[in-house]
Amino acid sequence: MANARDVFVALGPDLTINWISPSVRGHLGHEPADLVGVRLPELITATYRPVLESFLDNRKERMVQETVELEVHTQTRRTRLVEATLSDVPPETAQATGDAWVMTWTDRTEQRLVVNGLQEK
Repeated sequence: MANARDVFVALGPDLTINWISPSVRGHLGHEPADLVGVRLPELITATYRPVLESFLDNRKERMVQETVELEVHTQTRRTRLVEATLSDVPPETAQATGDAWVMTWTDRTEQRLVVNGLQEK
């Protein structure tokens, strides 16, 4: 279930951000308008770009994964771990808006830090 801390991203077929929710300010420090027109892979860390590509390829082949973990850059070049869910936009809406997908991000950074801390004990 989505909450106010989730980030919603409307993506074009080439992964260009067409719209991003204002909650991105709290997650990444960017103003939403500054990210419109940016390609999503530019926000993903180099290590996680192949993960994104594989996730999208699997969707194309109809081997659908529900969620994927990605590391994204903040405005200050720090990283946040997000759990991303990708949903197809219905064809009639896609024609009207130019959006192909809606991605929902849930920040999992703090959860990862806790798990890593527990594993070190």
